[in-house]
Amino acid sequence: MTPLLKMGQILKLIKLKNKTGPQIVSPLQLNNLIKKLFSSSETNKA
Repeated sequence: MTPLLKMGQILKLIKLKNKTGPQIVSPLQLNNLIKKLFSSSETNKA
């Protein structure tokens, strides 16, 4: 998956989170989410 596609997924997740609850994803949570997505894709390639 390309980084651009991942960003789209992340944005979708944020929108979903914002819809389901009043809590907004914090920058730290977003950072962890991005790290998780990128690290999981790296392990899939190996």
